[in-house]
Amino acid sequence: MKSLKTALYTSLFAILGTFLVGQATLACTYDVDLGTNTAEPLITSSTVGQGNDFVYPQDVNNKNPDYGKAAEDVIYLWTAPATGYYTFSTNGTATNFDTVLFLLNGTSCEDELLVVDDDKGLDTASLIQQYLTKDQKILIVVDGWENKAGNYNLNIINFNSTDQDTDGHDDINDCNDFDETIYPGATEVSDDGFDQNCDYYDDIVCENNGELLSNTGLAMASGSTQNSGNNFMYDFLYYSNEYYNAYDFSYGYKANDYIYNWTAPATGEYTVSTVGSDFDTVLFLVDGNSCANTNVLAVNDDMAHDSYDSLVTVNLVAGQPVRVVVDGWEDYAGNYILNIIPADKDNDGATILNDCNDNDDDLITTVTYYADNDGDNLGDANNPVQVCSNSAPAGYVTDNTDTDDSSIASTIPPKTEPVPVPPATTTATTNTNTNTNTVTPVATEPNPNDPATFAATFSDVKGAKNGNIKLTKLDGTVIKYNIFDIDTDTKTKAKLYQNTGWILVTQPFGKSIKLMNPYTGEIKASKKLSEDIKYQQTSLKQYNLRPKQDNNIETVVTSKNNDNKVLVTIINIDTVNYKLTVLDSVKLTNNLVDPGKTKLGDSTIKLRDEQEQVLVTLSVGKDYQITK
Repeated sequence: MKSLKTALYTSLFAILGTFLVGQATLACTYDVDLGTNTAEPLITSSTVGQGNDFVYPQDVNNKNPDYGKAAEDVIYLWTAPATGYYTFSTNGTATNFDTVLFLLNGTSCEDELLVVDDDKGLDTASLIQQYLTKDQKILIVVDGWENKAGNYNLNIINFNSTDQDTDGHDDINDCNDFDETIYPGATEVSDDGFDQNCDYYDDIVCENNGELLSNTGLAMASGSTQNSGNNFMYDFLYYSNEYYNAYDFSYGYKANDYIYNWTAPATGEYTVSTVGSDFDTVLFLVDGNSCANTNVLAVNDDMAHDSYDSLVTVNLVAGQPVRVVVDGWEDYAGNYILNIIPADKDNDGATILNDCNDNDDDLITTVTYYADNDGDNLGDANNPVQVCSNSAPAGYVTDNTDTDDSSIASTIPPKTEPVPVPPATTTATTNTNTNTNTVTPVATEPNPNDPATFAATFSDVKGAKNGNIKLTKLDGTVIKYNIFDIDTDTKTKAKLYQNTGWILVTQPFGKSIKLMNPYTGEIKASKKLSEDIKYQQTSLKQYNLRPKQDNNIETVVTSKNNDNKVLVTIINIDTVNYKLTVLDSVKLTNNLVDPGKTKLGDSTIKLRDEQEQVLVTLSVGKDYQITK
């Protein structure tokens, strides 16, 4: 006999009517035609020796309830004599085993499955109430739970609305019209295995096993459910996906579980999973500090068809308490790993925990602006405001040098002209584009040739859209420079030049490369790489290609366009004389090359596909000539 199965489950099946569309896994036909007859009982017979002709549809993981999987069955054809409600049941003194009853819409076992019931009838008998139209033909399958078989009554009666248990609620609205303590609005008795108030849940009382506070990350918790006890029971779930719709109550009903309290640290989306566990897990997220089924926010058994790990994604508000329940399929238990990952929807490297706008990859932290009450574009350092926007609010500017914001300054500081570059070097160009976060001038400009100064100032540098780059300071402030005057969602490539504090930036379509001072945004050198070809993919890598020859760190730019043309360029970087020199370049055609997978080695440049398989090996000679 199955554990704690109640009339609750299958009463819901009948109330909602058609809940599952599927096909039997075996072709079969009916055994007896009952015509349009109705009676109580209509048939008294036995399933013993009748064979297992009808098999309940299975999902890809073979995890539907044990409805007749291995049990013998008898199949009847019946025709509705009139339009109306009919009751089909196996109630009666002759029934001596745990029955399961199916109704199929048609004359073949491969026709639409209307409804199934296990225990809505008396004891372990089955009962279905179904609306049918005149002359509608159905198959009635008398089956058994798991491999059960025996004698049965089959009753078919036409009925109008009645109140068989005289509790004031008719049998259409009453989820169990055979028990006067069960009806809509009745007082619910928690955790007794019955749904007294017909809300389709038996309230569960349970205690948490652990406290996760507001922590997030991979492997936030780990342990075993082998001996943790079965504290949380999900009575049933209306489960819907592309395979089937079903009430599935094998989600942790008999399995041990482990329950954690957790509080969302910020508003946004979170992904919670059991990736890395060694058994078939089921994962629940329950709102609040209770285990009431009505508070379940999300539940998942298998995150993919070929995985038994569980994964759910939910949106929460900051401070929202949640119970995370690590459970098992059916009675499975084992070792688990629990992961809680906050979202990074804009893929800018900052999650909702520290990203003020997770839908804009140009924004991470709030930006400080200063009031400009006199409209002279100079801001009052004593009147700041922080907003999550790269655009200043009305009446505010990025400058904070106004000493008297009540009147327009009589003089405006002169524009600083570029410092002339010695004739022997490549002409340096000044970045005249707007710097969204103005850097306040300092008395002594940091030296970009000193890597220690950069490391003490910045934590990250990355390319951005529209020809920009973003530098993140150690205090979280984000500085954005516009390097190329271009409007595109394709990002620049930006990297710290090794062993220095200089920044190398490639144009979004691989047409040029620039050397930039991160403290001022000034462009000190620029070099064209491609005159007219527009490359959609570009990588920027650095390596000492000739270590036995010198200690220079060469830069290699690999680009590829939509016509599968690949350009590989070796560039020498001179940060003393501010000079970028193309040492050599080569063009080739290969549709499989992934520029981002380019591998640099001693005297070699290896072009690889996205699986990192080497496609082309280029040799680099002593004068840095590239040969195929």
